[in-house]
Amino acid sequence: MVHLVININLLLTMSILIGLYPFKLNNWWDRHKMVRGVIIGLLGVLIMSFPFIYTEGIIFDTRTILLAVSGMVFGLVPTLVAAIMMIIFRVMMGGAGVVMGISTILVSSTIGIGWHLWRFEAVDDVKPPLLEFLVVGFISQFFSWLCLFLLPGSEWEAVIRMITIYFLVIYPFFMAALGIVLLSQIQRITAMREIARNEFILKTIFDDAPIGMSRTDLKTGKVLQINDAYAHFLGYDKEEIIGHTWKEFTLPEEQGESDKADFLLVSGSRNQVTLDKRYRTKDGRIVSGNLTVSNLSIGKRTEEMLGMMVDITDRKEYEERLLRLSTHDSLTNLYSRNHFERTIEEFVVPKNQVVAVLLAEVNGLKILNEAFGQDEGNRLLKKIAKILQASTEETDYLARIGGDDFVVILTGRTRHEYQAIAKDITEKLSLVQMPGGMDMSVSVVHAVADERDRTLHKAIEEAEKTLKTRKLFEEAPIIENLVQTVMNALHVRNKSEEHHSRRVSFLSEQLGRVIGLSENDITQLRLAGLFHDIGKIAIAEEILNKHGGLTAEEFSEIQRHVEIGYRLLSSVEGMAPIAHVVLSHHERIDGTGYPRGIKGDAIPLQARIISIADAYDAMTSIRTYKQQVSSQQAARELKACSGTQFDADLVKHFIEGVLFLPYDEL
Repeated sequence: MVHLVININLLLTMSILIGLYPFKLNNWWDRHKMVRGVIIGLLGVLIMSFPFIYTEGIIFDTRTILLAVSGMVFGLVPTLVAAIMMIIFRVMMGGAGVVMGISTILVSSTIGIGWHLWRFEAVDDVKPPLLEFLVVGFISQFFSWLCLFLLPGSEWEAVIRMITIYFLVIYPFFMAALGIVLLSQIQRITAMREIARNEFILKTIFDDAPIGMSRTDLKTGKVLQINDAYAHFLGYDKEEIIGHTWKEFTLPEEQGESDKADFLLVSGSRNQVTLDKRYRTKDGRIVSGNLTVSNLSIGKRTEEMLGMMVDITDRKEYEERLLRLSTHDSLTNLYSRNHFERTIEEFVVPKNQVVAVLLAEVNGLKILNEAFGQDEGNRLLKKIAKILQASTEETDYLARIGGDDFVVILTGRTRHEYQAIAKDITEKLSLVQMPGGMDMSVSVVHAVADERDRTLHKAIEEAEKTLKTRKLFEEAPIIENLVQTVMNALHVRNKSEEHHSRRVSFLSEQLGRVIGLSENDITQLRLAGLFHDIGKIAIAEEILNKHGGLTAEEFSEIQRHVEIGYRLLSSVEGMAPIAHVVLSHHERIDGTGYPRGIKGDAIPLQARIISIADAYDAMTSIRTYKQQVSSQQAARELKACSGTQFDADLVKHFIEGVLFLPYDEL
């Protein structure tokens, strides 16, 4: 019996050593189940080598404990390998107890494996199932005890009396103790593996995350750890940031929000804080990040902060652009009309101060845009904005409130100073040169408000009335001068156009007199003849002076001149009738002309007259794209096209009354 006690102690000692050994994670023991079975089998063979020998061939040891626990903890494959090794060894030992010995191996292994398959995954990691292990130990040893009846009849009765207390009392307790030791070790290894896995995942997430991540000492504010994304965002190497405080990278105006967030975390009021924050990078750029900071608890103490930062620089810049578009004029960078209206509603005249509202309106901007293109008009508006900015202070308010309207709110000065500023702005604006030698004309007025008015509404109304009155007297001659300047600019570009316009005007006037028009109609006809090609100012010079025929695209561009001329002249008070004549002078009697395709009497009479004079002069003048013809040949062409392109009656009057040629002989 002493040998049996030694056998038990040997099993427990080796099991304790296994339980205390600090297995490395993911080692061969964990990966190779067959190898694990061989080791368990060798341990079984070892304890079978020091048995309690009842008689020759009848031996007892603790193999049933080992196999049952192996099955419960390690499962099918290792236990099956170990069982086969022990069976082979038992057969080699021989004797009368071979069948009984093999049976106990098979029974204990089967019960252990069965429990593993049924219960192992459900075992509580925190509270080892001691009672359950005792029950399973008793069941395993009970069935192993039953195998004693397989001994020869002359032996089993005495053996049972001697060994029962071991199988049914002592073995179950030792089996439970061994099971708890090995299960705890397996659970410890599993937990360590999970911790290592989580640490690896967290480290991977931290280091390789596309967002910025950092650990910061909560008390000192120093950076303990930072990933590549965060360092790249700030433009530094990680080593240049670690050990420094975030204050060194934060804009001074942002520090207040950062201090508030730190206070909330340190005081425990909040476990997590999210804020948008701006930083200054190593190269001086300003970048924006959405920062989420959380407490990192170590035990019961909170000593660190975990920061997660998403780069929102592009989003912030886009939002700022959208906000600026909603409050600023994109062309001049002054405030917009919407912003001006909101400002006026909120504005209150300061106590003991006088505030001035200055209005400036560009005269003839529409003509400038039509004649020289909108780019020239935009350049002019930018010049005006710069003059207004240069003539005022940063505390003043400037806005563009319309296509050609500006407003300035002046504060902190006297009435006399406001008058001087208005005069200075007017003089500076008058010096600006417009395309084609056009004189700059901007009407500038101002009105004042004091604390009795409280708001600027009254001053704005007064300034608007003054501006309307001034434009009533100033605008008409200014516009006429601008139109004439446009015409002069066209003639400077193309001298032949000036001669052509004068000849068309003269021929049209002569035909008007032949058909008996009134002097008023003849005056309009003469002016229409002069201005009929004014729209060509907006046509590219290379097209106007091109040698040879025009392409379809170029001809389409040339056709635009009648619409441009119409819009230019329509802006001049009293020239609307002439504008309609200019618009229609390329229409045809058969309706195939341009731009509207009208026909017959729908075409204004004066336009039909100018059409004939224009065509005649074009044929008889020297042009880059065709040969000059004689007066008689031109008259013959007019006659041939009468009724289709030209008014037949007017053609006959023109040939006979203006050219003095016999119509019927052509």
